[in-house]
Amino acid sequence: MQRATLASLRDLSARYYDEPVASTQTLADLVGECGSGLDFRPPIYFEYRERVRLGRDVFINSNLMIVGSGVVTIGDHALIGPDARFYTVNHALDVPTRREGWERAFPITLESDVWLGAPSSSAPA
Repeated sequence: MQRATLASLRDLSARYYDEPVASTQTLADLVGECGSGLDFRPPIYFEYRERVRLGRDVFINSNLMIVGSGVVTIGDHALIGPDARFYTVNHALDVPTRREGWERAFPITLESDVWLGAPSSSAPA
């Protein structure tokens, strides 16, 4: 599913400037939830489309990246600046467990009416 999601995002980013309305609708249909009034600038990247939730009237500037399998919720009227990063995964702190490849995903919520400036990174504690 990740490869299909990444391919869809690559395609909609490539055609955005020729078809901005159709590309925006494709993105809205691709994510788990999306309110009306979405506006974005490509490119955009995330791995788990079903775990991205966008509120109403959200603006996303270029180079958004959402990494990991945790749910990312963007509230209504949120503004996201260019080069924003959401990292939902946290690796084990003890070395033997980390070497086994264990990780945990945590949710990240950007509340309504928040402006996330550029560049920025958000990660679980």
